[in-house]
Amino acid sequence: GLTISEVGGYYDGQSIVTVSDRVSLVFHHSHNHEGGAGLRLYHCSSVNNGLSWSVPTPVEKSLSQPSHDGYQFVHPETKRIYLIYGYNDNQLHYVDGKTGKHVDLPRGDMQLEAGFRIKVSDDGGLSFGRDRY
Repeated sequence: GLTISEVGGYYDGQSIVTVSDRVSLVFHHSHNHEGGAGLRLYHCSSVNNGLSWSVPTPVEKSLSQPSHDGYQFVHPETKRIYLIYGYNDNQLHYVDGKTGKHVDLPRGDMQLEAGFRIKVSDDGGLSFGRDRY
């Protein structure tokens, strides 16, 4: 196979879809371990059925607001690709309802009120728009 990224660390959550001869791949990466600091979702694409790939680029720029676990779906008629992924808006702690104490999350990818986001690609997965829903 081909090496898409030679950056060390933890990789997971791969999702791959095709539209004609274009291939869209998303995965999440951190430089240390699963759920570690700097966890972020990346995207790369191929225009020749996976023979060569673009350089992986972050779906979200922030290293302090984890993005992860991306899933892609292709609309069967429009061929629009929907990318659904976890995103944490710095919700790295919560207040325990029983004790009233602040509790820090051991992992930045644990969802509180942040939940999931959606981005859209209208070019067969070559890029995803800046807007998120």
